[in-house]
Amino acid sequence: MESSAKRPKFWADEEAVPSRWFFELTTNYLAKLELRAGVDSRLVSSEDLKEHSQCDKLIPVILSHGLGGNRHAYSCIATQLASKGCFVITMDHFDEVKDILFNVHTKAPQFLEKRVQEVKKVGSGSIINLFGRKLDLDMSKLTVMGHSYGGVTSYMA
Repeated sequence: MESSAKRPKFWADEEAVPSRWFFELTTNYLAKLELRAGVDSRLVSSEDLKEHSQCDKLIPVILSHGLGGNRHAYSCIATQLASKGCFVITMDHFDEVKDILFNVHTKAPQFLEKRVQEVKKVGSGSIINLFGRKLDLDMSKLTVMGHSYGGVTSYMA
């Protein structure tokens, strides 16, 4: 039988809290993912939008990433939604991951409330303020979605 001293230590302690190297690895990896976008890129014409998506207007979607992620983490989902007639906004939430994990009961609700307020700010008018009337958005179909901690954020927003 193999001794535990020879196996690599993946967790910091018996409570199964990931060690620092795990966070650095995932954070550095996710920071290198790119979401292709362009400034003043041509948007789909109204005719093409209606032909391919049966929608008259673009549907705004706010995508909230999970804990430790960033706005590039779900670029495949964002691209797929955009190809179906959605105007996708991916957000960055600057959470203190270590604080949340090591003080879940006290810090997690504080950061969750901060995230919810960020999403509400974008959804309640920042989209129009940022893009003016250049976009023909159907704000009645505004959708907020996310994964993991982003899913909780979207549920609470």
